Amino acid sequence: MSIRDQRTLARLGRQSVSRPERAETDAQQAARQGDVVNQVEATEELSDVPDSESSLFALCVLGLAGIATLGWICAFAWIAWRLAAWVLS
Repeated sequence: MSIRDQRTLARLGRQSVSRPERAETDAQQAARQGDVVNQVEATEELSDVPDSESSLFALCVLGLAGIATLGWICAFAWIAWRLAAWVLS
């Protein structure tokens, strides 16, 4: 066994968790997960579908933002083109 293996085993020996402690930790985690909203309640809350008008409004706003973004990109490209033409002339 190399010195490196011995150091690793020594380090693991200090940090190791025995099996019963690990089982208790898993049991505690399972108990805590039971406190969270169960899937049936979450499905009932998600069944309310918002009006399609709000989705249409959101799509229109995103479309306008996309058009504005393309406008800025084109403006910067035009400025870069004119600056390159001026430098090279």
